[in-house]
Amino acid sequence: MNKKALKIMNNILMIVFIIFSVMLAVYYSVHFNAYYLFLSVASFVIPFIPNVIYRVFRLTPAYTLTMAARVFIFLAFHIGMACKGYVLIPFYDKIVHTFSGVIFSVLGIIIFYALKHGHTIDKKDSWLCTVFSFSFSMMIAAVWEIYEYIIGFVLKTDPQCVAATGVGDTMSDIIACLVGTAVLCLLIIYRFKTEKSGALLTAVSELYK
Repeated sequence: MNKKALKIMNNILMIVFIIFSVMLAVYYSVHFNAYYLFLSVASFVIPFIPNVIYRVFRLTPAYTLTMAARVFIFLAFHIGMACKGYVLIPFYDKIVHTFSGVIFSVLGIIIFYALKHGHTIDKKDSWLCTVFSFSFSMMIAAVWEIYEYIIGFVLKTDPQCVAATGVGDTMSDIIACLVGTAVLCLLIIYRFKTEKSGALLTAVSELYK
C-alpha cells in the first residue's frame, strides 16, 4: 500500500476516533459519571500522541506504524478503559496485553537504533537488537503492573484483581505480553537472517529511513 493511501486511512481512523469519543462524552454526560467522562475527554487527545512524537523529534511519519499504534490505543484505552471492555469482554485484557508485547517490542527496535552510535543497521545487530527489544518490552510490562499497583493503593481500587485472583491476573498479564514480545522477536531474527519483514518491521524501516 502506498504512502498516500496509508495517510488517508490514518485520517479516516482519526475521524472514527473523534466520533467515538464524542459519543462516549455525550453518554457519560447524560449518565453523570465523572470518571468515565474524564476518560472520554482524554480519548480525544491520546490518538494524537504519534503526531506529537513525530513533531517533537522532527521525524517523517511512518503511517503503517502510526496506524498500528492508534489501533492499539483504541483497543487499550477507548474500548478497554472508557467502554469497560476489560471487565465486560472475556479475555479482552489478555488480548490487549499480547498486542502490547508486539507494539513495545517494535518501539524497542526504534530506541535501539536511536541509541546506537552511527544508527546503522548491520546483520551483526541481530541478537543484540533482539535482546534489547525483548528487554524493553518486558520492562514496560513490569512498569505497567507497578503503575496498576500504585493506582490501586492510592485510589483504593483493585485493578490487578488481587481479591479475586491473588497474583494470577498480574502474572497472566505479563505472560500475555511475553507471548506477543516473543513473536515479534522471532520476526526480528527472521528479518536479519533473510532481510524479509512483515508490515510492522517494514514500518520500522520506513521510520528509520
